Amino acid sequence: MTRILALDNGKVLGFALLVGASASTGSLKVLENWWPLGEKALTYERRVRALIEQQRPDVIGTAAQFVSRFTTTDNGVPLFWAFGAVLKLAAEMGIRSEIIVESEARKTILGEKMPKGSEAKKRAVWQACLDRGWRCTNFDASDALCIALAVQERLNPRRAHLTTPLFQAAPAPPQKGRNPDLLGKKRRKTASSAPP
Repeated sequence: MTRILALDNGKVLGFALLVGASASTGSLKVLENWWPLGEKALTYERRVRALIEQQRPDVIGTAAQFVSRFTTTDNGVPLFWAFGAVLKLAAEMGIRSEIIVESEARKTILGEKMPKGSEAKKRAVWQACLDRGWRCTNFDASDALCIALAVQERLNPRRAHLTTPLFQAAPAPPQKGRNPDLLGKKRRKTASSAPP
């Protein structure tokens, strides 16, 4: 089964390992601040590499970086660098990487109707993860799980529904051509069951 490690880049790095319908999540406080970027970049890369080596993924998913009205040189440059560093590490380690647009990742778990505002969206994703039985320590971890689910859906669209606990709780379908009520019993025609 494919091991998908999703990373939500930032000073606090959210991560999620998704294997089939089983998910484990967490977050690492990688840095206190981004500057001076040169030495912080080495620390960030070293800690992300250690996480990748520990989780042993087949695929690494990360959210595409974007520019918002709140993006400044102080926060934009380091986040774009961190995004590139994850892709670089994946290439160096021979691991396939997938880039997911964050809004598309959120649709995987929230559907088309999403709340307005970044904080409300993060809270809705976190709650949706909890509702499905996945424990996420914080918003960074639930965002990472959202990315992992979107990667899984991209890699195998026909099996994306398997990640929902509702599907996991459903009984297995009966074998083709068998009546589930009669499994393990001898079939006998009786007067009451014979056709008229």
